[in-house]
Order: sequence, then structure tokens, then C-alpha cells
Amino acid sequence: MVEEEERKAALDVLRKVEKRLVAEKLRPYFSGDLSDHIQNQLHFILDTQFQEGKYGEIGGYIVSSEDSLELKIVENELCKYVRKFEEGDTSREVITELYRSADALKQLHKTSNFPEESFPMQMLSAICDLTEQYFFPEKANNQDDDYRKKFAHWYKQYVLDYFHVYNTKQFDPHYLMLFHVHQNGTEPSLTDIITNTKGAVPHLVISAKHDYLQEGIKLYMIHSGASELLYQGLLQPKKQ
Repeated sequence: MVEEEERKAALDVLRKVEKRLVAEKLRPYFSGDLSDHIQNQLHFILDTQFQEGKYGEIGGYIVSSEDSLELKIVENELCKYVRKFEEGDTSREVITELYRSADALKQLHKTSNFPEESFPMQMLSAICDLTEQYFFPEKANNQDDDYRKKFAHWYKQYVLDYFHVYNTKQFDPHYLMLFHVHQNGTEPSLTDIITNTKGAVPHLVISAKHDYLQEGIKLYMIHSGASELLYQGLLQPKKQ
């Protein structure tokens, strides 16, 4: 009971800091007329996101610079393990990370009240079951290269595209917030919002599709346990 009260008190303090940070430092840079510097960074992030053959949502952290903000991309650690698996590495380290991440996403979906019978939940359950097979050499040895490649394809679609595993050692210790891209142009998910409610770290969602140069983008700020649409419109051409 005491620990719960202390945790709640600490979260309340973080919420106050978050509210001030969003109002004074973050919201002004991502609403209204976006600066050339911010727009150039968004162009770079989205160009990277929509490279041919790219899986997973680009993400990272945001830090303060002299007169603006810097968006720093950090590779999703899960990509590294998926690549190793595709190349034939079925070691316990690789399989454990693939299973842990798929199961963690499944639990997040449950927290977000995804129905058990929904297609995403059924696919995640199947992926967890298939991943478990690789813990047993006698079963894993029966899986050929084609099977492994098909499984990796499913994993990219239903786990890697929705789950981030960041090595926070790569983060600047003074980072202000996190960001990631929704490459299908969607709003922040309930899972995104639940993550914020647990940690009080503001999060920028860059929502766009492949044709963002013609159709524009949306910028959402997740803070205080909710999402706020800050910007909707076209990006100006990149400036040197």
C-alpha cells in the first residue's frame, strides 16, 4: 500500500513536469508554421521510413539544441534479432527476444482491450506458438529455410511493425521526449496512450503514408494520458 502511494506521488510529480515541458518547450515547435529545420528532419525521417523493403516504424528520441529541437533516430533493437533469424540464427538469445517481444505486444493488446478473437490477437498467439517451437531443437530442425522466411515475414508484419525495443544506452541522457512514425497514417493507438500513462514521458507520433508529399502529414503529441493533434498539412520542399 505504501509503495503504491509512493509510486502515485512520484507519477504526479512527473505529470507536472511533463505538462510544463509540453507547454513551454515541445508544443510550440510542432504546431502552427513548422520551422525549416523541423520540416527537413521530418522529411529525412519519412524518407527513411518509406524506403523500399523497410519494415518497422522508425522511432527515437528528441533533444533540445541551441534554438530548436533535434529528432534522433534509434534503430529498433528487435530489427537486429529478426535479421539474425532470417540469416539462420536460431540461438536461444535470438529466439528468446523474438518470443519476449511478441508476447509483450500481445499483453499490451490485452491491456488495450483487443478481443481475443480479433485477427491481430490470433496472429500474435500463432506467432508466439510458432516461436516456442524453436526452443526445442528436435522441432526446430524440422523447419526448412522457406518456412523460416515465411515466419520472419509474418513476424515483421504483426510484431515488428508495432513494437519497439530501444537500447536506451543510445539515448542522450537529457532527452525530452520520444517519437515514432505511424506509416499507415493512423492516429496514436490506445497502446501508445497507455504507455504514456505509465511513465509520463511525452511522445510525438508522426502519422503519414507513402504519398505524404502529396497528401500531407499529421503530428500528434501524446501527453497527460491522451493524444493531441498539433499539426495537419503538407511539408514544404526540403531546404538546403
